[in-house]
Amino acid sequence: MFSQPDIYVLSLIRNTLVVGAITFVMNYAYLNSKYVDKHIPAAAYSLVAFAIGLSLATRMNTAYERWSSAGKHLKELENSVVFFSMKLYSVLKASKNDSREKEYVKTFIIEKIENFTNNFKMALRTDDDETEKHHEEFYLEELRAIVFEIQELQVSGFISPSDASVMQKSIQELIQNSGLCVRIKNNPIPVSFSIHIKVSIILYILSLPFGLFADMGMWSTVMVMVLYYIIAGIEIIAKEIENPFFGDPNDLPVDEYIKVINDKCKSILKIK
Repeated sequence: MFSQPDIYVLSLIRNTLVVGAITFVMNYAYLNSKYVDKHIPAAAYSLVAFAIGLSLATRMNTAYERWSSAGKHLKELENSVVFFSMKLYSVLKASKNDSREKEYVKTFIIEKIENFTNNFKMALRTDDDETEKHHEEFYLEELRAIVFEIQELQVSGFISPSDASVMQKSIQELIQNSGLCVRIKNNPIPVSFSIHIKVSIILYILSLPFGLFADMGMWSTVMVMVLYYIIAGIEIIAKEIENPFFGDPNDLPVDEYIKVINDKCKSILKIK
């Protein structure tokens, strides 16, 4: 909570204090008014709380599923690059071709993989459609160049058709998993669903004191603050993790994923 307060805690605490201040004013006005003997039955709030709880559970599960799926696709992206690099290294090592040509192939592949990962990361991070399209076209062009190079090596007899097919399948997996990550980014949770939950929470919190005043008096302010902290916290966390690529504290460490992919590719191909 205190080592990384920028995650969500400080803003949530600030909003909770604001809700507490509003509830305190409402509480004081109510207890000193002629309507002090009137209040909303607490049973009504139990039904509303149950409905809000179901909505929040669905909201959180949906957001976490997006976050989890994105992490899975990034890991599969890494695995595809690692397998491709291992296969290429074994093919080059077994080949009797000139060592300078082998080094050229290694350097070429590493350069293309780095260009692919860096542009893929930029495509995930941008909000501008044109910029995203530009980076997406660029990283697909880098993968196309790798496929073309594999075909050239196959035609020249540098690698066998079966090895070329295996490596091309790895490139296909790169395209598939990168596309799935972009789809997660470009298909957010519908705004109407998020707004509906927010409005429900606001109405529930604003009306809650009128069901607690009679039984708890001024202590109802504390109870409203606690409930708001719990309910609003879930909504804020779900909002932060539903798009896990932008580099916020609760997002996936995309930079680390990209660095690991590039480092493993260099390490496997023995390029310092």
